[in-house]
Amino acid sequence: MFSRAAVTVLTAGMLFAVVWISPAIAQNVTTYVASLPAASDLVFDSSGNLYVSANTIVYKVGPGGGPVTTYASGFSSAYGVAFGPDGNLYVADRFTGRVYEVASDGTKTIFASGFTDPLFIKFDSAGNLFVGEWSARNLQHVTPAGVVSMYAPLLGAVGQEVGDFVIMASGEIYVGVGDTIKRIGVGGSPVTTVASGLGGVVGMRRNDDGSFIVSKGAAHTVFYVSPSGVGSIMHGPGLGCIDGPIAAANFSQPDGMTTRNGVLFIADRNCSRVRSIDLSGATATTPATWGRIKTIYR
Repeated sequence: MFSRAAVTVLTAGMLFAVVWISPAIAQNVTTYVASLPAASDLVFDSSGNLYVSANTIVYKVGPGGGPVTTYASGFSSAYGVAFGPDGNLYVADRFTGRVYEVASDGTKTIFASGFTDPLFIKFDSAGNLFVGEWSARNLQHVTPAGVVSMYAPLLGAVGQEVGDFVIMASGEIYVGVGDTIKRIGVGGSPVTTVASGLGGVVGMRRNDDGSFIVSKGAAHTVFYVSPSGVGSIMHGPGLGCIDGPIAAANFSQPDGMTTRNGVLFIADRNCSRVRSIDLSGATATTPATWGRIKTIYR
């Protein structure tokens, strides 16, 4: 385990900071909510409710981990979830190749379709939706009117699937592609590799110092990736659903990730849980750097 970790701390005002965690701070992995079969991706609303995609259902989890209710159902394989500028939840449905818009009453309508294996989705500050196509290895662009166009094609070779991504204020996009993290220039090019040798990147968060936290579902690990592209496992060895001190805890299939109030939340698909690492009690050993995220955060 590396001696210090970085976490992006988000607030409702969309400010963020990198906090370097002192080795003396005890970090624990806990279960935030259980009994969510095939939990895949997750997003908070401004009231602290958590929305978790899990196979055919999107669950709504109240602040603090309950109650758990069904928010929307009838998906073929719900995965990426994101709130749009209209306040509605959007859900990528992998097997139908669609992105659904889900109203506050749970009613869903097709927002855009024709995708191949859509996984993670994100909105930019202008209300455009970006859709990562896992097995097709593309990043697609969808206008607020629902018009789909190719943004960055064939980001990896066969077997280098497209995972989660982060849209920067500059318009650049960082995306997990197979065992690499790549940077996509504004407009879709150039595409450059900023980290490699990471295994299969699924979920991803970027810190403002250029470091990343990534989940590697098939490898059962959560990695910290330094600004220079060096990866380190954040937790103990082994495969499983064991909580406790981070040096002993392990994961089964960590997928989508999000952060709230200094806590990193991870959808652990094979554990049917949302796991969390509470870093809010850490002390900064370097000055925190503040900036603004140009993406929709609700």
